Amino acid sequence: MGASQSDVSDSGDSTVGGNVGGIVTVSPSPLSLHGGGGDGHNAPRRVGKISPEPTELITELSALTPHTPILHPGSGAGSPEVRAPPRLSRETCGSAFNGFSASARTYLSGAKAAQEDAQQRITAANKLAASTSSRVDVLTRTLDTAGARLESVDSLTVEVARLRSRLDMALAAAQKLANRLDA
Repeated sequence: MGASQSDVSDSGDSTVGGNVGGIVTVSPSPLSLHGGGGDGHNAPRRVGKISPEPTELITELSALTPHTPILHPGSGAGSPEVRAPPRLSRETCGSAFNGFSASARTYLSGAKAAQEDAQQRITAANKLAASTSSRVDVLTRTLDTAGARLESVDSLTVEVARLRSRLDMALAAAQKLANRLDA
């Protein structure tokens, strides 16, 4: 892989490389190249497609991650020369920070709006519960009143039945008296 692509360590068996045309490539880690637990497959392999927005984010994130030194062939000394990757400019860091802070502000404003919406729903639910409770109280009082009226109607019905019985007895006595007078 070229010096312009950053390597991010995965699980120790492979290293995720840079993004080439929307394809993330994976190459073996330095351990597997030196016989330290690799599976013998040293060729890069495709992991999957990435849309342009995540690719830009991955590029920005990889620009902010610490790099391992890049080995370059030495100038004939027999051992490779170790060079640190180029430092990031303030503009690159500033633009990445501005992008991330704008994204965080957007996320926080969305979270705040969701919290306010949830609070409004809780308030509406509390009002509905209070209204329902007052309606239940009114219904309970109405049922109590109706029950009392039914009890009074029942007592009136019993009283009417007793008066009717007395009236029937009085009518029977009057009939007997009328029969005696006729005789």
